[in-house]
Amino acid sequence: MVIFTCQDTFESMMTCIYDAWSARLGHNNIKLQIEPIWSPELFCDYRHVDPDEEKVQKVIRSVRQKFPKIHIMTSTGLPCPTILTNWILSTAT
Repeated sequence: MVIFTCQDTFESMMTCIYDAWSARLGHNNIKLQIEPIWSPELFCDYRHVDPDEEKVQKVIRSVRQKFPKIHIMTSTGLPCPTILTNWILSTAT
C-alpha cells in the first residue's frame, strides 16, 4: 500500500490526487491522507506531496473536460476536493 500525504489545503490535495493517479498503482493500492500522520501503518510506503500549481491546474482541467456540467465549488470558487478525489481515484485503475 502506498499512502500519499499532504497538507490540509486545496492545492496540496489536488497535487496529491495528481501524484496518486499518475503513479498508476490502482485505487486498491493507494490511500490519500492529510498530515500529520499520527499512527503510521506497518508495511506502507508513505509519500509526502508538496503543492504544485501546474498539477493543480491539470486536475481542474481534467475534471472540467470530463464533467463540464458539474459546478460544485468551494468557498474559493474552485471545484470541491471530495468530488475530485473520488473521480480521480476511480479512474486510477
